[in-house]
Amino acid sequence: MEGMQPSTFQAYKLTGATLAFLLASLGQWLAPYRGQWRLNWLNAKTNFGLGLVGALFTGTLCGGCACLLAQKAAVVGFGVFHWLAVPLTLQIACTIFILDLTAFVWHRANHAAPFLWRFHAVHHSDSVFESSTAIRFHPGELIASLGVRLLVVACFGIPVLGLLIFELIYTFFNFFEHGDIKLPLSFELAWAKIFISPALHRKHHSRISAELNTNFGTIFSIWDQIFGTSRQSSSNENIQVGLPGKAPRKGVGDLLLFPARAQSR
Repeated sequence: MEGMQPSTFQAYKLTGATLAFLLASLGQWLAPYRGQWRLNWLNAKTNFGLGLVGALFTGTLCGGCACLLAQKAAVVGFGVFHWLAVPLTLQIACTIFILDLTAFVWHRANHAAPFLWRFHAVHHSDSVFESSTAIRFHPGELIASLGVRLLVVACFGIPVLGLLIFELIYTFFNFFEHGDIKLPLSFELAWAKIFISPALHRKHHSRISAELNTNFGTIFSIWDQIFGTSRQSSSNENIQVGLPGKAPRKGVGDLLLFPARAQSR
């Protein structure tokens, strides 16, 4: 696995993302929260357009570089895992928690720092909230996020297999929790004790500022519980999503220029 080609690593990621999107879309069809099919379709066209721009941008600058960095760390023995001779199985388990915690901290930073919020607001400007919202990110935010992840990969000496498993799990949760999905209440509440559900993340996308700054997790809900940012939610709640006091942004060009405009929360 440490000898995996970056192109193979990227192919696994793309396959995983495709399957995750299809599963989330199936969930939206089988158990819709709102079931606004026409709006979902129109929204997805914009989000996939922006997602394609982001993928081309990050792919050109850093296609598979996380895989290469992990391989380099393994060869030279750099990073906490290598210094402490942590067994591979434990490395993989720790990788999932470490990188998800990193994503949580970075997500909170994107809400707290005005400059970062200018870019992250593109994601929150979606007033529909369905599975394609998961790829509605400005290329500037994607590059900054990648830099943070690379730093953590290097510091810990994250193994390639652990990185790939994390990427696949993270991608599934990203599409799932952005889905227009209504889960059975008992299952939803039990799930939310450990993992992020669509209802929890839907509240994070609320137009109400007090709710917007809660539920920052992607995979595990425990980070919000530990750091006091958890806000309970269920699919029975009627949550209006989008930026507080802002009209929804439409069109890829408009979203790319969005950070240049003064933003307020």
